[in-house]
Amino acid sequence: MNLPYSCRLAALAAVGALVSGGCANPTSVWGHGGGPRATQVPSRIELVIPLSPGGGTDTWARFVSPKLSEFLPNRPTFTPINDEGGEGIPATNAFVRDGVTDGSEVLVATTSSLFQFMLGRRGVEFDFTQMRPLVVSGAGAAFYVSKDSGVRTAQDLKQSRGTTLTYGAMSPTGSDLANLLAFNLLDLDVDVTFGFEGRGPALLAFQRGELNSDVSTTSTFQREVQPMVDAEKVLPLWSMGAVEEGRLVRDPALPDLPTPAEVYEQMYGAPPSGPAFDAYVAAVAAGLTYQKGLWVNGGTSDEIVNAFGRATEDLAAAPGFAAESAAVLGGYPLYPGSDHEEEIKAALTLTPEVREYIAKVLADKYNAEVN
Repeated sequence: MNLPYSCRLAALAAVGALVSGGCANPTSVWGHGGGPRATQVPSRIELVIPLSPGGGTDTWARFVSPKLSEFLPNRPTFTPINDEGGEGIPATNAFVRDGVTDGSEVLVATTSSLFQFMLGRRGVEFDFTQMRPLVVSGAGAAFYVSKDSGVRTAQDLKQSRGTTLTYGAMSPTGSDLANLLAFNLLDLDVDVTFGFEGRGPALLAFQRGELNSDVSTTSTFQREVQPMVDAEKVLPLWSMGAVEEGRLVRDPALPDLPTPAEVYEQMYGAPPSGPAFDAYVAAVAAGLTYQKGLWVNGGTSDEIVNAFGRATEDLAAAPGFAAESAAVLGGYPLYPGSDHEEEIKAALTLTPEVREYIAKVLADKYNAEVN
């Protein structure tokens, strides 16, 4: 029988003796491999977070899981376990390799791990289309330029080829991927500087005048950037949009801002199509619309998945939850995986043509190799 995730980590790290009973599996009667499939939500669940503590996804997972517990059978106790490093690949590989399907281990998916899967990165052993989402939620973002950039309308982006936008990013294959693909879709001249430690430092550089363009999550945009918009120092050009049943639509939290697809049509007189557009939509799906989620291995029973789905719906409808969760969820909904499983998996599936296209863009424009 396989040990719970926390015990495997302890064994691999050789950090000492196990606490008596601390790694006992409360649902071991079901087994993890060849035994009967679990149909009940276990009383204890290990929450595998392939990131360091304190970030946005870690905060989301630690907020959502105990709230879900209130509406799940057995009111399970979630134990968060941070296993960081390697853009989430090692921890996610270990989770899938172990193949736990009794609900006693749940993986927190991240933008990074979703992108690594979609791009077919070397070393990835997991396939989210073969896993099952329990609950997912998204976020939004807005792209904007400074007054000093000289850009006043989307049409200026096409006409002002002498004006180079400057943008700060973390890495080509991480959470900036959707932004880079938006620049590519619109054929913009953007000088990208990599190595920023997050969007916060990039925003500070923008505010100091070191960059003339930036992107912020919806909550940061509304809190930090909107006052600069009101003072006519900043011009928002688009929201990144959201994916709904495979279509790119306006971000419901930023309904007055066009999507890059609308900006493209303003610039070129026709809607976008082809691999450049398909690549962008896929990046928005993984990087924004479905960026955070709780997932289990394929083979987990419908009973467990559906229990989480009902709990998600009950939690979302609970009095006061919308206000209480605003700071963490940013006003975006929780989606029950049981109702959106096929839609989510389809959104995360790239055709070979689109995958090759993204790899070529990253290699040619940013000297970044996917594999």
